[in-house]
Amino acid sequence: MPMHVTVWNFTLPDETHIRSSLSATPERIALYHNTQGKEHEKVMGLYHQNFARHRISPLDIPYGSEIKIDWGNIVQSAWPGGVLDKAQLYNGSESLRVEDNDPKGVPAITSPQIPIQAGQKYTVKWAVRTPVEGQVYRVTVDTLGSNEERRAGGSIDFDIAGSTQWTTQSFDISDKLEDPAIKSVRIALRPVLWTSDGERLGTAWFDEVQLLNEGGEDLFKGGGQFFANRNPVSAD
Repeated sequence: MPMHVTVWNFTLPDETHIRSSLSATPERIALYHNTQGKEHEKVMGLYHQNFARHRISPLDIPYGSEIKIDWGNIVQSAWPGGVLDKAQLYNGSESLRVEDNDPKGVPAITSPQIPIQAGQKYTVKWAVRTPVEGQVYRVTVDTLGSNEERRAGGSIDFDIAGSTQWTTQSFDISDKLEDPAIKSVRIALRPVLWTSDGERLGTAWFDEVQLLNEGGEDLFKGGGQFFANRNPVSAD
């Protein structure tokens, strides 16, 4: 099919030169040259030589080198969602703030899955604070089968009136986990209860959420103690 392209006020240079290493990643260069392995190391070496001649600083560590850099990034809690709050403290430097400001639904901050053994003793614990006295929040223990899907009718809900002061709750859920079809659980935190018209909005702070086995071991390995783990910068 014949094509005609008209370009205004644009001139191509006689020679093309890389002026910046921005977006010139090893992955994109490998796709452009269709290279891999040792061949790609040689190609990247030529690119870095060209960068050096033109005084361009590469954004990536030289491809194929054994240099490893840890920038000490902040590793958040394994629980997705919520906001780490330094202003409302229970025990530590931060708590987890869970907010519902949308009448269309109630957000749930859900923990990672924790494998369990049916017939064992398990206790769920947490600390909580609400901005309004008597605000009812919900903590749910969802039970999951071998396919990692939530089991129908397998949710254990705790609807509790909160306080403007930090309070702790503890419940033995062993009798709810006796079914051998239950392979794992996860915990969901909601600041208010869901209603069809969505009139309940609010905030709640949680900390030290734990799932304890019979020996008192926290199966979250401290993951329910909400704080940002700041690692130091290192280079190897």
